[in-house]
Amino acid sequence: MRSMTGFGTATREGPAGSVSCELRSFNHRQLKVSLRVPPGLSGWEADLEARIRGSLARGAVFGTLRTGRAGRAAGPLVDLDLARRYAEDLADLGAKLGLPGQPDLALVAALPGVVLAGPVGEEGLEALGATAEEAVDAALADLSASREREGRALAKDFERRLARIGKALRTVRRRAPKVAGAAGERLRRRLGELLGGQAEESLRDAVAREVVLLAERADVAEEVTRLLAHAEAFRAAAAAGGEAGRRLDFLLQEMLREVNTIGSKCQDVDVAAAVVDMKVELDRMKEQAANVE
Repeated sequence: MRSMTGFGTATREGPAGSVSCELRSFNHRQLKVSLRVPPGLSGWEADLEARIRGSLARGAVFGTLRTGRAGRAAGPLVDLDLARRYAEDLADLGAKLGLPGQPDLALVAALPGVVLAGPVGEEGLEALGATAEEAVDAALADLSASREREGRALAKDFERRLARIGKALRTVRRRAPKVAGAAGERLRRRLGELLGGQAEESLRDAVAREVVLLAERADVAEEVTRLLAHAEAFRAAAAAGGEAGRRLDFLLQEMLREVNTIGSKCQDVDVAAAVVDMKVELDRMKEQAANVE
């Protein structure tokens, strides 16, 4: 089981320079990928996004790539076309604002994508793209490890809450058989008060039938059994890995349905308290499950 929340980063060196990749992911119903790449890698953006989509199933992923210079042995990679466009745009902006002078060379060179690292030309860009792929793959591995660590923490929290639900269920199983008997006794006592203790045979039979109906209405054995089965299915889904989030959410809905039925069928103070405890735990588990991939 993996969380949808995580962070991964990596830097890789290549003949055309270094590429750093930073990935952050958050919970989202589907897979959403947003990448920010420098101009020198704009042609690789679709390929890099596809690598991310091939590794993850759900979550909102935000990535940033940065390039750096290669070692001193490698010559600089200067994108002259991009530098020229920057200079022309800055000159036009200065003219429109009424500012004298020409754009400063240092300013233009410092703009994103103008000066990279590595050999000039298509060969350098190809090498830089290959380095970017390596950086993205390494950052993805780091991100996946982060999401798995978070997933293990979620699994422990789920187990603690399932244990609390099991404890509340033991209260339900202990109290439920006594509910119908207590209701029947109250009915007999009330009838005896009304009739002065001289109940006719037909009335005694009516009381007996009502007690049977009360017992049937208060019987929550099936609901308890289904709730326990759903809890075991939840544990299995959490331990199986893969895309567990949607299945966990469905099982929590089924568990809540059984708890609500128990609360409506079994009118008892102790059972009502146990039902509230189980609802609290299920609500917290639902919040956590929304973050599971």
